[in-house]
Amino acid sequence: MSRSADDAIDVALIGLGNSGRHYHLPHLREDPRYRLRVIATSRADTSPDVDADADADIEWVHGWQRALDVPHLDLVVVATPHDLHHPITAAALDRGCSVLVEKPLTVTVAEADDLIARAATAPGRLFVHHQRRWEADFLALEEVVRSGELGRPWRISATRGHQGEYRMSTAEKPHVGARTAGWAHRRSSGGGVLRVIGPHPIDHVLRLAGSPPLSVHARTSIEDGEDVEQWAGIDLDFAEGLTGRVDIFRRLGAPAPRFAVWGESGMAIAPTGDRVDIFAADGTTRSIRGLTPPGTLGAEIYDDIAAALHAGVVPRITVDEAREVVRVIELAERSARSSATSRSAPGEPGDPPS
Repeated sequence: MSRSADDAIDVALIGLGNSGRHYHLPHLREDPRYRLRVIATSRADTSPDVDADADADIEWVHGWQRALDVPHLDLVVVATPHDLHHPITAAALDRGCSVLVEKPLTVTVAEADDLIARAATAPGRLFVHHQRRWEADFLALEEVVRSGELGRPWRISATRGHQGEYRMSTAEKPHVGARTAGWAHRRSSGGGVLRVIGPHPIDHVLRLAGSPPLSVHARTSIEDGEDVEQWAGIDLDFAEGLTGRVDIFRRLGAPAPRFAVWGESGMAIAPTGDRVDIFAADGTTRSIRGLTPPGTLGAEIYDDIAAALHAGVVPRITVDEAREVVRVIELAERSARSSATSRSAPGEPGDPPS
């Protein structure tokens, strides 16, 4: 469905926690291509410190169903706990809206497949917020790998983590508030580090590998009294001897290298977010410095959505790629439960999480 480039895209934002407030609201307020018409929150996360004057023309509602009742919406942004991604997105697609859903696309592959099937026959489009594809050190590392400077890669790793409990936002910053984001610590809400933190580094490794993994082997650590993992380590086997590793921590402690790639002609490491160091097999070295450290990002996603809705342009992040991230998470969960390697063809789901 194409629109005139002069038409603002009418938007409903569902959820005003960390992601809704800091990763979506600024773009929807400041980008003239979008007109934010309604914000839906739960009573628990309604926040009086949001500048009401700046949003004088925006309708505030409690509950996502009421947001979808607003007529003539073009885009619904879903920034809720993960278990709500599927029902909200399905309902919005069925009403003819396009949808931008936060990562991960869904909790299960079955849910992802249902949304992809609905979107294939719906007037609206389906988009996924894997905005960390545009982290500067990742882009620089990806260019090094694609250039062939390292030769054929044989090992890729990524490490990510928070520094403790997943917390709600303040008005100024995400993840630093006094309240714990309780849903992120509940399996029934799609919590746990595999889904809260893991989708981005998993997506990064899959992107660098350039193909789906042939097998997934994972271990997790669950603290006493909890039902979700606080650490996950995932080993991935790809074609032609390429292997990958993703480590995801709730509490990382001391900073660890964000990315590393080993190839037949050298290796590259992105240690701190602002540089990439390359070590050639012949002993020479070079560094790419002055990179912008990772922030909230997201402008590129909103550029792609506007281009897709105005001119039918294919977005740079596809729903099939987002589905593959969900598949890897399911396979990792199955492996961690069974302490055995989980295998499936790229088009097949893993077992649903328990």
